[in-house]
Amino acid sequence: KRTQIRRAKAHVISMLGEFAYTCCQNQVNLEAKVGFSSNIRRGLIDEVKSISAHYLVLSRSTTHEFRIWNEITRYVSDFAPSSCSIVLVGNQRNPHKDKDCYSDSTISRDIKSE
Repeated sequence: KRTQIRRAKAHVISMLGEFAYTCCQNQVNLEAKVGFSSNIRRGLIDEVKSISAHYLVLSRSTTHEFRIWNEITRYVSDFAPSSCSIVLVGNQRNPHKDKDCYSDSTISRDIKSE
């Protein structure tokens, strides 16, 4: 279990590194937590609500099946407060044929609903 915690923290730190400079320049408070829950979907929603998050950034581990990832993102999209934007980081399973800025890297709930 300690190895899992260390890996999770290392992954969070590496992900934050990509956003830290941008957040600092724009005076955005960047916060991350490593938590454990018996239900990932409910755990994410509970945490979003407890800190009144404006954004939830999710990245799919390469070891998780796409079906599970899809279920998590769908649940979070359905149950997150409307004040919280969901941002998915990473490659999509089936990228769009038209290459645009959202095809490989990010999708937000706002864009998805358009």
